[in-house]
Amino acid sequence: MGLGQPIADAFKLASKGWIIPFRSNVMLYLFGPFISFFISFSMWYLLPFESQVASFKWAVIWFLCLSSVNVYGVIVSGWASNSKYSMLGTMRGVAQVISYEISMGLLMLFPAVLGMSFEVYEIFSSQKWVWIAFVSYVALVSWSITMLAEVQRPPFDLAEGESELVSGYHVEYGGMGFTLLFLAEYGCLLLVGFMLVGLFFGALEEFSVVFFGLMAAWCSVWLRASVPRCRYDQLMMLSWKSLCPLGLGSVVLAMIMKISAGLG
Repeated sequence: MGLGQPIADAFKLASKGWIIPFRSNVMLYLFGPFISFFISFSMWYLLPFESQVASFKWAVIWFLCLSSVNVYGVIVSGWASNSKYSMLGTMRGVAQVISYEISMGLLMLFPAVLGMSFEVYEIFSSQKWVWIAFVSYVALVSWSITMLAEVQRPPFDLAEGESELVSGYHVEYGGMGFTLLFLAEYGCLLLVGFMLVGLFFGALEEFSVVFFGLMAAWCSVWLRASVPRCRYDQLMMLSWKSLCPLGLGSVVLAMIMKISAGLG
């Protein structure tokens, strides 16, 4: 049934030699994948569960900071390889992440304002009666699109255009370097799925978060097989002309709702 294929791939990548390009900046070339891996999985601390004892008070701010710093792993890996293809992929990836950071921050403020807290646990638990997804379906869809672009998943994987960039910022990596970069990418994808379930559906129970978070991550694989890759100018216009105004409007809507509820 092909169930052993991921295990075989893991053994192959772990045992494969790590070839260092002759003209690369060796220290940064080796260090780049570890930056992406460490930052990606350090954000998992922010994911709350019902049985979790500790909760971070400024989790939303911390999530936005770490997700913005995560781009440095891409910069270091692409630049240190000293390859024109990896450098072009790096420039694309950095511009894409910076553009969608703005809409991501605005859209994340929507559940934060409605929950009246920057603590992720309180935002999740504030949805006992009404899910935020029912309050604004537009914010849910905009957040899903933004997160796909933020983690550079299809159809927004323009930093990894095989037809014009060979592979992207990781074109010179093999073995464990390639493994760490893709573990960081898929770790961010799973975290985004869990955050989607919690921020807009208020899930705190472990089974619900894991099951529906995995379903959200599976939908990204379904999109990869269904939706063609868009052009780079369309990607940028989607962020600056559509998602950023929608995010700003969502924040204004949340403030109006809270003020109206307070006056009522």
